[in-house]
Amino acid sequence: MKTLISSVPLAMCVALSSLAAQTGTDNSGSGSVTYFSESKTTAPGGSSTSTTYALTGMVGEQGSARSTSTTYDLAGGFSAMVPTNTFGPWLTSVNPLVSSPRGTNLVWLSGTRLDLGNAPTVKVSGRPATVVAKSGTDIAVRLPTLPAPGWHQIELTNSRGVSSLERGLAVLPLLYTEGAPGSNVPFDLIFKGTKNDLVFWGLGFNPGPKIPLLSYLHGLTISTSFVRILPSFVISATSGEFRLSIPPVPFNFPIFIQGLFVTNDAGYAPGSFSNMLRFF
Repeated sequence: MKTLISSVPLAMCVALSSLAAQTGTDNSGSGSVTYFSESKTTAPGGSSTSTTYALTGMVGEQGSARSTSTTYDLAGGFSAMVPTNTFGPWLTSVNPLVSSPRGTNLVWLSGTRLDLGNAPTVKVSGRPATVVAKSGTDIAVRLPTLPAPGWHQIELTNSRGVSSLERGLAVLPLLYTEGAPGSNVPFDLIFKGTKNDLVFWGLGFNPGPKIPLLSYLHGLTISTSFVRILPSFVISATSGEFRLSIPPVPFNFPIFIQGLFVTNDAGYAPGSFSNMLRFF
């Protein structure tokens, strides 16, 4: 569901990255992995006919890619054949992508050449996860305890390199945007929970110490010195998603937003505070 908010004094925008024109496909393995490069570096001694590109960009569809790797090199340009021993690991997806504080603790990481080098280690927001199965393209891990809602980074490391997904795992309920907020540009603020959740939300100008509320999970992390409560709503979409369209409004100091999701879903019933977003 998409709703227009026209009266909230927020100055936010989506700073969309402009991916460079270079694209390519790795066909040297059993599958085909398409990538888009946002930036590149030229190795010392490189030339117009012999260049090493260190892909520090992203994997996936343009505008929604989330994966990075600094060890996946292409020698000789984007049409070159690259020896397999120059590749490091590259994570591309997680299944399931969404969990809850009481949800599944087993997820599958997918990518390419994940089993090279020494046994891989996986961390979720810096906490070690347990690898229970692996192949060249998939790794199963048991998650550590993730009490905080929001997006969590997943990082895989082996002796051949490091690859990470900045938005690797979403813990419900969460708030997010699909870009970096700024000023004078419209964007969508996304509330992610489960269908029929009742959402109370508000904004403030400072973060504060976590304040528990009854039996709701997490806690309020916006300072109570000033909290403006905004109109509540019910998430009716089966996807559990609710979008608010924020018009272009100028604003020049930080704003903090957080939601309280009241739910019957077993994953976080009777309800939970979301992560807190900061704009500016």
